Amino acid sequence: MEKQFMRTTYIRFVKLLFFLIFTSQGISAQRANGIAIEGKVAVQQGSVEGAVIQMYMDRSRLDNYGIGADGSYKVELNYNHKYELIFTRENNFPQKIVVDATVPQSVLQSNPRFPPFPLDINLFTAIPDIDRSFSENTILKIYYSPNVDNFISEIYYNDAQIAKLIEQAILQSKLVDKESDYLSKLTRAEQAELRREYNELLEQAGKEYSNEQFINALDGYKAASRIFPKEQFPKDRIAEINDLLGLMMAAAELDKAMLERFTKLVKEGDQLFTTQQYQLARSSYNRALSIKPTDNYVNGQVKKIAEILQQQVKDKEYKELIAQGDRSMEELLYNDAIAHFQSALKMKPNETYPKRKIEEINGILAQQAQNAEKQKGYQEAMSQGDANFKKQLYDKALTFYESALSFIPKDETATRKIADTQKLIKEIADRLKFDDLVKSADKYFKKNDFQNALKNYTEADLLLSNDKHVTSQIAAINKILQRNENFASLVSDADNQFNNEKYEVAKSLYQKALEIRNNDNHSSERIKEIDAILAEKRVNEKYQEIIALADELYNNMAYNDARGKYKEALSIKLKESYPKEKIAEIDGILKEMAKTGQEYQRTIARADGLFTKKEYEKAKSEFVNAGKIKPDETYPSEMIAKIDSIVAARNNQLAKEAAAAEAARLAAIQAEKDKKYNETIAKADQLFDDKSYEDARSEYRNALAIKPKETYPQQRIDEIGTLMAQLASAQKLYDDAISRGDKEFRRESFELAKAA
Repeated sequence: MEKQFMRTTYIRFVKLLFFLIFTSQGISAQRANGIAIEGKVAVQQGSVEGAVIQMYMDRSRLDNYGIGADGSYKVELNYNHKYELIFTRENNFPQKIVVDATVPQSVLQSNPRFPPFPLDINLFTAIPDIDRSFSENTILKIYYSPNVDNFISEIYYNDAQIAKLIEQAILQSKLVDKESDYLSKLTRAEQAELRREYNELLEQAGKEYSNEQFINALDGYKAASRIFPKEQFPKDRIAEINDLLGLMMAAAELDKAMLERFTKLVKEGDQLFTTQQYQLARSSYNRALSIKPTDNYVNGQVKKIAEILQQQVKDKEYKELIAQGDRSMEELLYNDAIAHFQSALKMKPNETYPKRKIEEINGILAQQAQNAEKQKGYQEAMSQGDANFKKQLYDKALTFYESALSFIPKDETATRKIADTQKLIKEIADRLKFDDLVKSADKYFKKNDFQNALKNYTEADLLLSNDKHVTSQIAAINKILQRNENFASLVSDADNQFNNEKYEVAKSLYQKALEIRNNDNHSSERIKEIDAILAEKRVNEKYQEIIALADELYNNMAYNDARGKYKEALSIKLKESYPKEKIAEIDGILKEMAKTGQEYQRTIARADGLFTKKEYEKAKSEFVNAGKIKPDETYPSEMIAKIDSIVAARNNQLAKEAAAAEAARLAAIQAEKDKKYNETIAKADQLFDDKSYEDARSEYRNALAIKPKETYPQQRIDEIGTLMAQLASAQKLYDDAISRGDKEFRRESFELAKAA
């Protein structure tokens, strides 16, 4: 959009220059009551012949505008109306632009003429049997901008983006065909499930649409349309939202928003997929595919979910048939059992279990027919085995099951029950061993022998996993071992910090170590040692702080206050010599100051006497001497200021008289300068109006030399520089165009010469 704006601005600028140079020619190309849109229409294939512009003004249909055989067109639109121009041609996708010809009345009253707005249109070849709703979107908007005082454009879809929309529509069409074939093969239950998902998507998208979450609603309606491609309602909503987004957002902004929405949906789908919420994950992935239909990863995830859900249904039916077959076998209903196993085998031909069961049943039936006595002994042994199994007499039950197997060797049921019983016996043995290991581990734990305790708990966990007591004890031991390791690390770090004299850091580490092992003597002693070091450090810091303040008071000659601070510092460190020396020095200074007081009083008396006699210079000299004797006294400086004021008042009177004479002289000079400046400016303005820009600039510079601070001459000089640069640029464009035309003319390329 920015490039289009710069290009439009540049075209307006060049046309404005030609308007200034060729006034009569420029006026004929402009209208006073409207804006003209002109350009050329091109088609992707074939001739542009037959192309028209369908025109709407304020949503009312106008007559079609015919486009020339060479594709050129020029439409004139009255101000203060809103227009829709739909460029269309048979076998091509249409393109719609919006023109808002509203212009402020103040602009129209001052200058209602604007140069024609250039706009070329490239119509893409229509593809049959695809969704054309994208072609209803507005691709560009033209409107008046007060910032540039001209019409500018805002692009919603450029040619590359339109081509991308066509590619997406083609892919969507292929998906629709596949979806239609897919739907025709579904059962009623599967179609009902899809209808439920379709309705949920519409409901969610409807809420998002009502909340003006248009980008979210768009992928919801698109995902719904993918489920039932022939339903019209989602398509209508998709077209409506696309049009809204085209008006609300620039193309780059929309692309960015759609990419962010796609990323969010994929992430949401991945999270649901990870938690095995496959129905919800499929909904998120389908919404993402409505944005990027060809994304390999998302299509792969949707395919995985379909396979998982289909497999879940298949597995459920298979397991139900197997369970029914097993129950029938347990009830000795072999004909029913074999029917169930055969149905399961049809669902999963490669599964061995139903095959084995069928073979087992067939063997049972054959054996029953061949040897009724063996069957009777088998049944009695199995019955006794089951009875003892129920009584939890597993060793006896195992004996009977093995006896039954002797009647019918390789019998699946007996073999399975033997295996189940042996497994249960092993589990009981494991449980006993588990209990022994846990008992031993508990003893080690109480003795704080954590390594042996952890070893036995771990062995017990391998025998019987997920036992709460064992799991918690393993975690507790690992935590204890980790705390011991952390303790050693903290103490080591603290010792290093202590050795490096980083006492605050070391103290903090020792304190953390004591939180783990509160009876550690090394850490406690080190903290005491650090506290002593820090206490001594604070005393030194306090002493230095008071000495620094005393020195500052001393330097400012506040000797009594300084003497008090030196005494305070001495009370902190009694053996320090420096405060003692400074106190002695101050005592000497105070004694000397007492002697100077008398001399000061005599000097002030002499100064006051001279002042009374109005001998101001001598009086000032004596006050200066008094100030040297006692620099802190304010009276001498006050009297000096008073004397200076009296002398200044007297001198001011003399200066005023001299200034009045000087002002009169300067006024005469200024009047002459103003006259010469005004005459020079008048001459320069006349030369500017006569377009003698070089002479005018010279005179403006003369005026600026007379009055360097005046802004008007410099403004005119800058304006002349800009005008001359613009004229030179326009002249160069003209000369270059003439040069290219002459060159092509010499080559007899008359059309190119004419265009140049």
